[in-house]
Amino acid sequence: MKRLKATPVEAANGPPLRQSVISAIPWQGLRVQTIDGRHATLAILDDDGQIIESGDAVLEEAFNVSILAYRNFLIGQGTLKVISSPDHLPDDVH
Repeated sequence: MKRLKATPVEAANGPPLRQSVISAIPWQGLRVQTIDGRHATLAILDDDGQIIESGDAVLEEAFNVSILAYRNFLIGQGTLKVISSPDHLPDDVH
């Protein structure tokens, strides 16, 4: 596949992903595909490389946290860190 020029994301962050494509549409959320168009998903791995969360819930939560962080930035709340965690964690963990 021939690439003509860098996208805004590439210009800001360096080279693109090599084997996958991540896209977002505000009313649909994140979408992950392989470079050849097959469905893919996101996963959260621990330090040992074990998958601890994966699938549509991770996609949705990653999108929601990103949107909330950006909204907070835009409205000038100074809240640039948004955390998503299970409801059962103690408050001091957040």
